[in-house]
Amino acid sequence: RWEEDGNLKALAEHLQALGKRFLRDGELLKIEVLDVDLAGTPRPSRRTGSQVRIVKGGADWPRVGLRYSLEVNGVAVRGAEESVADLNYTRGSLPYRNAEPLAYEKNMLEKWFKASFAEGKPQ
Repeated sequence: RWEEDGNLKALAEHLQALGKRFLRDGELLKIEVLDVDLAGTPRPSRRTGSQVRIVKGGADWPRVGLRYSLEVNGVAVRGAEESVADLNYTRGSLPYRNAEPLAYEKNMLEKWFKASFAEGKPQ
């Protein structure tokens, strides 16, 4: 819980970077993050007394609930509420360093963003 604000800020910055990278001129995407369930299971650390996330690849996948609306030249063209999840988050390559905070969540959101908004667009 004490890391919640920092995690939300990091995810917001990542989504903004994806928008700059994949949206075309005239497109405006508004995203409201409703819920975040990070990959792994929190466990107390014996060394520091704080929480660490243990990632096993089982039923501990990342999930982000969000609501979005896409406008093109000021006209709303699409919107929805979605639950973005990656059940296979430990399989395959990870474009972010494993040690980077929220690497699994960032990878999952980038895959969702590309599939939802950048398909068929120059990258």
